[in-house]
Amino acid sequence: MIQEAFPRSKEAQRAVSVIDYRTYTGFGSLAGCVLGFVGWFVVSRNESDFKNCLVVCSLIGTALGAVLAWRERNTL
Repeated sequence: MIQEAFPRSKEAQRAVSVIDYRTYTGFGSLAGCVLGFVGWFVVSRNESDFKNCLVVCSLIGTALGAVLAWRERNTL
């Protein structure tokens, strides 16, 4: 990979950070939604719990994605 001879500007660093944050939270939310559906299907199969399970698992996945994006941004 080619390394740049000059550092990125503040605006470019912020744009990369925002894109990374949105990507990680989006994929985390999607993974949480899928795991929530599988968990609901395996554990309860009660239709009244379906929405709650998806919402809770999606929020947990979004939070985990935000934590991963924060850790990646602050490790370099």
